[in-house]
Amino acid sequence: MGKALNLLQVEDSESDAALVVRLLENAGYDVKWGRVEQAAQMRTALETETWDAIIADYRLPQFDAPSALTVLRETGLDIPFIVVSGAVGEERAVAMMKAGAHDYLMKSSLLRLVPAVEREIQDATVRRERRAAREALRLARQETERSHRLLDAVFTAQMDAVMVYNTAGVVIRTNPAALAIFGFDPTGMGYAAIREKLLLPAGPDRSATRRALQGETLACLERPAADRTFETSASPMRDAAGRIIGAVTTVRDIGEKKRAEQRLLHARKFESIALLAGGIAHDFNNILTAVGGNISLAMEEPCPRSEANSLLQAALESVGRAAGLTRQLLAYAGQGAFVRKPVSVSAVAQEAMAKLLPSVPRRIRLIADLAPDLPPLPMDPGQMEQVCSSLMQNAVEAIPGGRPGTVTIRTGSEGHAISIEVSDNGSGMDAETAKRIFDPFFTTKFPGRGLGLAAVEGIVRTLDGRIAVDSEVGAGTRIRVSLPVPRAMQPVAAEAAREAVSGGGYGAVLIVDDEPMIRKMAGAFLRTHGIPVLEARSGKEAIERLTSEGGAVRAILLDMAMSEMPGDAALPIIRKLRPDVRVIVSSGFEDRDIERHSRHFGACSFLPKPYTREQLLAEVLPAVSRNERTA
Repeated sequence: MGKALNLLQVEDSESDAALVVRLLENAGYDVKWGRVEQAAQMRTALETETWDAIIADYRLPQFDAPSALTVLRETGLDIPFIVVSGAVGEERAVAMMKAGAHDYLMKSSLLRLVPAVEREIQDATVRRERRAAREALRLARQETERSHRLLDAVFTAQMDAVMVYNTAGVVIRTNPAALAIFGFDPTGMGYAAIREKLLLPAGPDRSATRRALQGETLACLERPAADRTFETSASPMRDAAGRIIGAVTTVRDIGEKKRAEQRLLHARKFESIALLAGGIAHDFNNILTAVGGNISLAMEEPCPRSEANSLLQAALESVGRAAGLTRQLLAYAGQGAFVRKPVSVSAVAQEAMAKLLPSVPRRIRLIADLAPDLPPLPMDPGQMEQVCSSLMQNAVEAIPGGRPGTVTIRTGSEGHAISIEVSDNGSGMDAETAKRIFDPFFTTKFPGRGLGLAAVEGIVRTLDGRIAVDSEVGAGTRIRVSLPVPRAMQPVAAEAAREAVSGGGYGAVLIVDDEPMIRKMAGAFLRTHGIPVLEARSGKEAIERLTSEGGAVRAILLDMAMSEMPGDAALPIIRKLRPDVRVIVSSGFEDRDIERHSRHFGACSFLPKPYTREQLLAEVLPAVSRNERTA
């Protein structure tokens, strides 16, 4: 079978066209051919078929070879175009060749036809392959450029410092992050010079880049400063033959990550200690409530020996000091007291300084710069005094023995906050010590000073405030506390009546607590004033007693932390049963969340443990007195 050949002839003579076909078939071609005589026919043929060669007669009645060549060029196709003519001058032949024809033959001498067709088809094939190769090269270059742009974008977008080194250990390229992390552009610098500028340790085995240029791939941590940590990785670059041609080093500043981890660790440690402190304070408050209440009851009994009363009074004062310790524990745990009233920060600061003054050595001066007319803060006055006292005591102790010194306390306003600033000219602290001053029981002086600044930090945190510490070794310390002032002060509870209503006839009080000594003590307080008392050991029992025999109950003293059906579970049910009853929530946890939660379900007030007889009666008497009930 011959070689396939699709041939288009521009010819008006069928016999001449057939002659060309015979010549090609005799040369071994399997010819499939078509013939056109007009431009429109040629355009249609070029659009509908694929042709290997075109043979055109120079002159036709309605068409000619130059016009046919123009039609072919308009299509952009690369098809060998050979002109045959009966009698055309040399000038016309040359003009056709210049116009783009590939060969020119005389009809009288067609012996060159087959070689010419073979040659031009082969040349056209070569041209097509070259064009395809050029197109493939162009596309490859475009893809390479696109890849380079993508790599450049990725290289530039890296948040880590990326440095490319040559075999001499000199940076030949880097990204913008290197300038941001290092503070200088390392381009053109050697790895040794970079390490020296970053204050990194020197040594042949210290540099990850140096070891990467020797063929190692490694990562390491380095600390150029106390507050900065670098995570460095380096790997060699190799060519196709595996030879090392440089190294790539990546440096990440993980100082902030380390600081975040430390903050998280501190938060978790605080959470654990706060949970422990709050639990201890709760149990301790239960004990103190019973102890203090029973001492108060004992002091009411006739006693022939006045010495016993003085001893009981001393014991009651000790209970008060122990209650103060639990307040410190709860303050550190962020569970501050909610017996709040407007507090003048400057006045409390003045009182705290006056109490501290007798114990301050004469070589140390206390200076007060207290702003007048500051808006009051709704908080526990004892906690405010604790903040001021602890800050001043800490400042006094920071002044080395034998050296004169000055401690200054200032108050002022800054925007919507009140500031308390205590400064000293003592020995100061380094950065590591300053980070730990709010840790429980941490001290640089002598042990056994309690929670101190840790309690201050807990109180400030509970009030949504901030603490800033500015200290330098040898230059003293300044601690600044900022406490936000609420836009609308919370209503302050009126002073409760401390005297019993004459005439008796009180409504009953249901005491709900799982601690027998609390029920006994609170019941004794109330019974001595003629107030009937019912008791329940759990929320479940309280609901049962309220349902069966609670018609006379006018107030409920409800403990929140009970093992069986705690107060927060019983309170909604109690409210549905008796919406008219005054519910007084009590707990050894003085947590604002407890108060908010209990008030949401209808509690009237919150009574933190340990409480005194007067505090209990102040909450109960308005609800159970005859006048209140008949009003």
